[in-house]
Amino acid sequence: RLSWAQLLAEGRRYAAQLAALGVRRGDHVAILMPNCLEYLLLYHGCALLGACPVHLNSRYKREDLRYVIPDSDATLLFTSSRQREFFDYRQMLVDVLPGLASWEKGTALALPEAPKLRQVFHFHAPDETRWPTEAEFFAPAPAAWDAEAVTGEDIGLIMYTSGTTANPKACLLSHRALELAGQGLAKRWRMTAEDRFWDPLPLFHMS
Repeated sequence: RLSWAQLLAEGRRYAAQLAALGVRRGDHVAILMPNCLEYLLLYHGCALLGACPVHLNSRYKREDLRYVIPDSDATLLFTSSRQREFFDYRQMLVDVLPGLASWEKGTALALPEAPKLRQVFHFHAPDETRWPTEAEFFAPAPAAWDAEAVTGEDIGLIMYTSGTTANPKACLLSHRALELAGQGLAKRWRMTAEDRFWDPLPLFHMS
């Protein structure tokens, strides 16, 4: 449970850590996670920084990930062990990006299959010793960033279509489009501050 003020403060903290890792306005940051608080905070951190969060379908098969990860031009990728009993994302990533099998934190990442990918973070993995985790994400001193540089026309979110008839296609949504969609729904449903809104769908979903 977070208040709006706490959510904003945490989003700013994540933005500062992303900036400390070298993420800049316009960079693409991929998120392959089930619904969790860290997913939301990574999304808001990217939005505040002006980076583009790439929402990867957490139910993708290996062949989908093999295509989408390099296509997304992601420089960082965040994954999780929270849903390991259903999907072992770490193993799936190793299968589609074989160079990750021998990669260890503290060393440069160079993958011919995804040449722009510089680092992969593995959250919610207490037994992780080789890939960077939350500890490494928060280790660098927070960096300054300019929220005023972000405009409504900047890309606020990248998601991929289902790929029903071909490879998935990237859909780029601006901050303004996302804001107007939220305002439109609130107006249509006559929502007020007293209402409670439940959305059980995955965060990578269009909703």
